[in-house]
Amino acid sequence: MMKGRCLVTGGAGFIGSHLVEFLIAEGHRVTVIDNLSTGKSNNVASDADLIELDLGQPQDLTALVRNTKFVFHLAALSNMPQSFMTPIEHDNSNVRSTLFLLKAMAEVKSSNLVVASSAAIYGNPVRFPTPESEPGYPLSPYALQKFVSEQYALMIGRQEGIKVTALRYFNVYGPQSNNSGSPAKFGTSVITIFHQRKKRKQIIEVTGDGEQKRDFVHVLDVVEANYLSANSDRSRGVYNVATGKAISIKKVASMMSESWVHVPEQIGEPRISHGDIGKIRRDLNWRPRITLRQALERNLL
Repeated sequence: MMKGRCLVTGGAGFIGSHLVEFLIAEGHRVTVIDNLSTGKSNNVASDADLIELDLGQPQDLTALVRNTKFVFHLAALSNMPQSFMTPIEHDNSNVRSTLFLLKAMAEVKSSNLVVASSAAIYGNPVRFPTPESEPGYPLSPYALQKFVSEQYALMIGRQEGIKVTALRYFNVYGPQSNNSGSPAKFGTSVITIFHQRKKRKQIIEVTGDGEQKRDFVHVLDVVEANYLSANSDRSRGVYNVATGKAISIKKVASMMSESWVHVPEQIGEPRISHGDIGKIRRDLNWRPRITLRQALERNLL
């Protein structure tokens, strides 16, 4: 039995394609909007309706958001170093698209939106693990754009009566992470990059000294956080989506290979990314189910 129509922007991408499959399994009819600049059409489940569209350009979206039960906004350009070189292109994808979507939702009184935000907005925070109340210190145009996007959504949501939840993803990894076929260009998870190099019998490259720490959360846990956010009456505002545990990049490399080399660090990367998940556990009863070691042992990469 169908539970209602859902709209997923960026549904041909890494996280979006997993979310689409989950929603269909739950009995929802799903429409995907994606410009296919980083995602692939064959990532989209055959039971979903795919509309190739660039949300960053002015257009009438009212017909697409009308009569939707849930709207999940995951469309974005997510490469931090690249955002320094093409900030306008990234702003169109990461900020303008959100505004156009919100405008359409307000016009048709669509009332439930989950926005994909990012832990990148914290930059180099003071507190670890970092709570949602920590001020933002964006280190890249991408990080700044994600902060502006989520704040626009929350502000307009309050004005227009739209229930908005912004999920600040930490370092998401899992199957199909390399949707674009170009990890270096589109910011694929470092775990996926290491895994690919290992399969190709190439040496793993660790950026910087390898002591930088990340909070790696599996994509299937992220999908569950999205669905719980949409369904819960308590869900509103900002939530970290993480594991609450941080691990060094050098430690990840050692879990996957006996040897690696160091390469220059990337611009715009924080030293430590480590999320406090107390709020999402309390409000939504969400907790991560898949550890990095389990993912490696069960080949959930």
